[in-house]
Amino acid sequence: MKRVILISILACQAIVIVVLLLRPSFIFSDSVSKKELSTQAQKEHDEGERAGAETLQLHVSEAMQKASDLRVEPLTPADAATESAAWGVVLPTAGLTEARMKLDQAQQELTQSGLLVDRAQQESERQSLLWREGANVAKKAVDQAKHDLDEAEQKRKAARSARETLRDAIRAEWGNDLLVALEDPKGGVLSAVLAGDSRLLLIAEGRFNEATIALAEQPEIKMAARRLGTAPQAEAGTGHATWFWIASSQQLRTGQRVRLIPASLKRTGKVRIPESAVVWQAGQPWVFIQTDKEKFERRAVNLGAPVPGGWQLESALAIGTPVVTQGAQLLLSEESRPQIRNENGD
Repeated sequence: MKRVILISILACQAIVIVVLLLRPSFIFSDSVSKKELSTQAQKEHDEGERAGAETLQLHVSEAMQKASDLRVEPLTPADAATESAAWGVVLPTAGLTEARMKLDQAQQELTQSGLLVDRAQQESERQSLLWREGANVAKKAVDQAKHDLDEAEQKRKAARSARETLRDAIRAEWGNDLLVALEDPKGGVLSAVLAGDSRLLLIAEGRFNEATIALAEQPEIKMAARRLGTAPQAEAGTGHATWFWIASSQQLRTGQRVRLIPASLKRTGKVRIPESAVVWQAGQPWVFIQTDKEKFERRAVNLGAPVPGGWQLESALAIGTPVVTQGAQLLLSEESRPQIRNENGD
């Protein structure tokens, strides 16, 4: 009997030892399986999110489209960015008129001082000649004539220096091209501005000699403009180089903002996306493309340089692609409704 009990005890101990030896491998195997399943599930979830981000289909009946006033338009080519990048302002002309008056005055003083030098030179030479020929001329008169000549030359030197200082100041404010025009007795290219028939513009564009400008507040008002020369100051807030332009003053007022439209505008080969077609979600711009009469697909896009009414499109959407330009925000809201119901379990 004792022998049977002993054998039973030894058998139980053996079973316990086997279980203890195999249990860690079971636990380890179980944890690995769970980890693999979790990784696989996360991978499938990410792939699903990426697939959903690339193509998000939405069905909207034609009746609903009509009731919601949904509008679809084909994408069009984008004009060159220069059409919207070249902005400028109408400058006051009082400073030009004042600079012209100062230049005229400085030139007159220089001319007068030059005449005084010529007279003093002639008088000094006459007195010296009479003195050498033994005429009844006192040495004091000869010395006085030379003194007067020296004074006249000093005044002319001072007048010339004052004029150069003035020219440097005007050049620093208005540039060398406008300085040359101001020194022209007839006004040069600034004659119409000085006469009040044209206005001076400061525009961040210097690649064209002629162009059209439009008022920023009233873009339908356009007029011809031509470039005068390089401006010494940069565009406020951007640091871009600027140029002086001239245009008719009939509809221009000091301080008005203008946009320059180059006469030889070129196509960029890119697509223009209207501003009204873009919706934003999580910081990413999207558009809705019509894939069928009642089907729409949300696509992520990359916006490029701004153009009138929208942007250049950096994404691979072809010209003519039908895009929702009115009601895109409504479609985005409609798209999220089923997701909300599912999350709440309704």
